[in-house]
Amino acid sequence: MMVDFTIWEEALELIGSDEYKAANGDIIPLDNETINSLRRSEITEMEEELMVKSTIMLRNEGILPLAEGTKIYSDSNNTTIKEADAAALAAYGTVVETMDEADVILYHCTSFDESFDYIVEDSQAAGKPLVLIFEGSVKTDPYWAQVEPCGAVLMQTYNNTPDHGSSIGSFYRYVTPDITAQMLFGQKDPAGSTVFEVPYAAEDAYTSWGELQMDIAVDEPTRLYIAMLAKENPSIDMPSNLGDVLYATEFGMSYANPADIELSLFTAPEAGESVTTESNGWTSTSIVVSNAVQTAGEPFEVYFVAKNNGGDGHTTVQIMEGDTVLAEKFVAVDGGQFRVITMEITLDAGEHTISLGDMSTIIVVE
Repeated sequence: MMVDFTIWEEALELIGSDEYKAANGDIIPLDNETINSLRRSEITEMEEELMVKSTIMLRNEGILPLAEGTKIYSDSNNTTIKEADAAALAAYGTVVETMDEADVILYHCTSFDESFDYIVEDSQAAGKPLVLIFEGSVKTDPYWAQVEPCGAVLMQTYNNTPDHGSSIGSFYRYVTPDITAQMLFGQKDPAGSTVFEVPYAAEDAYTSWGELQMDIAVDEPTRLYIAMLAKENPSIDMPSNLGDVLYATEFGMSYANPADIELSLFTAPEAGESVTTESNGWTSTSIVVSNAVQTAGEPFEVYFVAKNNGGDGHTTVQIMEGDTVLAEKFVAVDGGQFRVITMEITLDAGEHTISLGDMSTIIVVE
């Protein structure tokens, strides 16, 4: 059925509740509760589904979903959001007045300013896990500096602020607090995913070629290779796992489908050395390949592959020497995908056995 939304009667018949139809549209809604009562319940249900499908779970260190009754210290850089969250969270947990009373700290923000820095410092001083909810978009992604101090991160991209006309009334423009609370407590499963790559740092995005997809944080030879593939076939389905990024495209975690990430192919830089041997009066020369000798105090790179056999998710990878952590990196991988990961380490002079999980290799440093 085609509906002309400039004809009031047709629009009212399509979206209006029986109450609204009876009033012939004379009631003016000025808040979310009123507008939900005046339109068909199916419209509200579809909007709430959109809220869930546009919420992206970017990190979860086993904190979410929260258990019923969890004590939550809730804050925001937006007074309206803070008040709305407190009321919604109280239906599932206990909202407390101080961080010391809390099991978890929730910070819900629209931008990363000094308030975010303060909440990070205070939560770390209190020794409590921090859950971040960020009202974001494709242009305002959280980077590693914002993700790193948080035990869980939800990015909500839903926003129904009109792009023109009036914004009168007290409408709540983001994901409604009750839906947010339901996702935090596992009543609903966040179902959104990233549309573009998210780099570890904002400056990484500016070194990419803006018109070229999937080239954030790739080396120059790979970028040129991608560019030629696109030049020869503009409709090519470009790989999304080439760059060293925080999140690849289509990344979004789920309670129902956890990650299963395996690490393999731990590799250090190699070099060939000419070796001469004598046997029965004959001299022969061969090339022996082994790990390259590194220079003391100078960083070098090691490599491995992270393959995800489950749903979208992440792991924290550590390069070890005995009980010492030489390097650490947060690695997120889409379900069913693999990524080649690079990590940088620096060693003193000597022979070192470095390991990644159950894999190890020997590095000589001079």
